[in-house]
Amino acid sequence: MTVQAPLILVVPSRDIETQSQILGLSLTERAALTAARYYGAEEVFALHLLAEHRARGVRFIPAVPSAIDRPVVLVDPLLLFDARLLRNLTINFEPPAVACDPVTLDPIGLARLLPEHLAWQSDEPLWGQVRAFLLRRQDARVAVVSAPYFLVRQAADIARAEQFLLRSAVHKGDDIVERTVVRPISRMVTAWTANLSVNPNVWTFLVVVFGVIATLLLFLPGSAGGGWSVLFLVAAALLSAVDGETARLAFRTSRCGGIFNYYATRGVVWLFFLGLTLSVRTVAPSLIGGILFLLFYPALVVRYDRFRHGRENNLSLIWRVERALRRNFSLHTVAMVAALASVAGIFRQTALAALPLCAAGSLVVLAGAFVRRMERRRIS
Repeated sequence: MTVQAPLILVVPSRDIETQSQILGLSLTERAALTAARYYGAEEVFALHLLAEHRARGVRFIPAVPSAIDRPVVLVDPLLLFDARLLRNLTINFEPPAVACDPVTLDPIGLARLLPEHLAWQSDEPLWGQVRAFLLRRQDARVAVVSAPYFLVRQAADIARAEQFLLRSAVHKGDDIVERTVVRPISRMVTAWTANLSVNPNVWTFLVVVFGVIATLLLFLPGSAGGGWSVLFLVAAALLSAVDGETARLAFRTSRCGGIFNYYATRGVVWLFFLGLTLSVRTVAPSLIGGILFLLFYPALVVRYDRFRHGRENNLSLIWRVERALRRNFSLHTVAMVAALASVAGIFRQTALAALPLCAAGSLVVLAGAFVRRMERRRIS
């Protein structure tokens, strides 16, 4: 039996223009899409809108439902949840329940009620009724929201809300270089490009294009080719972060898009190291190291994809090294090391040492996986 989605009503709690654009979507669209994604609804009702329209597969209806015959979710368009959406409620959010701040327990603009809990024909504002209903306590429950949120209380808060959304767009699987170096820059780029409504896959495609150009520039004579190659590689790493941020902020995340981004960035790393290997082919140790790394890296990528969200409790030195290599060896790390080497004027020399080291590091990861598999087989 299919569970019917609740009715979603978008109702402003304050006299603020909710059609103001914030990172490519209006306040109304952002709040409504959050609730619609969370509850699996395909339409929302918003009386304050002037015309019906669709956004991200959701139909926006400028009217009150003709028949209120199932649970109703009231959403304040001035309430913004982080880009990872609403996913953490400390209690089961079933009617009747009102979402409240975890510290003050004040209602914050999200409630799920049954039709009989509100006087729909009353002149009193709906959010006033919700607050009064919560104060009466009756059978209402307080749903303490642990997901980060931002409440727009005045028009001047919109700029701060934008910064809140940008900070929340960080992926939980980011490596240390991406968190500390790439994200502060990529957020500025995302803030500039978010209003262009560009499909995030376009940025991923550009990551591949820039990666190919970075590889080809390695073969230019002299030091200029290496310098330009590094610049294109850094641009690819930056756009890889912009891709994910744009997708999360614009409600365009998808499994296919995530897979495309993941393997595109790893493919750029493999291609770049192929270029490095071919560019130092006259040095035997580096050539052998590069060939070994190019052979090992696809298996390393598959292993990382399988275990990147897993928890590992073995804290021995070998497993610490293996985990650090597996989690932090990415396009962003490669781009930063290449940039630092280029600035220091030792890009080619660094490549000679990097290829054998990368081969040894990837061998450690794969050897660790093999030993662990053998241990599991022995125990079973």
